[in-house]
Amino acid sequence: APAQATAPSGEQPATSVSGFRFSGDFRYRLDMQLRSSNALAGPLQNIRSRYRLRLNVDKDIDPRFHVHAQLSTSPLQNGITNDQDMAGMVAKHLFALAEAYVDFHPKSTIAIRGGRMEEVFADGMRFLWDDDVRFNGFHQIWRIPVKSGALGLRQIEFRAGEYFLSNPNV
Repeated sequence: APAQATAPSGEQPATSVSGFRFSGDFRYRLDMQLRSSNALAGPLQNIRSRYRLRLNVDKDIDPRFHVHAQLSTSPLQNGITNDQDMAGMVAKHLFALAEAYVDFHPKSTIAIRGGRMEEVFADGMRFLWDDDVRFNGFHQIWRIPVKSGALGLRQIEFRAGEYFLSNPNV
């Protein structure tokens, strides 16, 4: 199976048209900090509303090649989130290319990906980078099946990533 990021919660099942699969998700957040004044602090009224809209296109070129692209709302100068703040009143929000990659899997145990993608070590626990960060580069996954099932293991997995970590302002 190709190495693919798990679908975010709230993502709808893909719809297929001529072999292209379309999917996406929408997330809305509203948080409030409301406090009346007291002897230690003054009153506080802070209400924030944010949203994220993502549209995905996937296509299997043949059994070994898979392509993926994702358009997403995103603030232009913030690479760690796709959430768009609704504080701009009449400002139009951006819709940009968030992901675009090609998966190559010559065998069921080997997956190679190149393009703009989620980093290979993403585990949903913010181990190294925020979950919304996407990198340009390549990564590889190699799975070795374990037949004996020792210690409950079914496979051993090796991962490597080569990402272009450059500063475009230099």
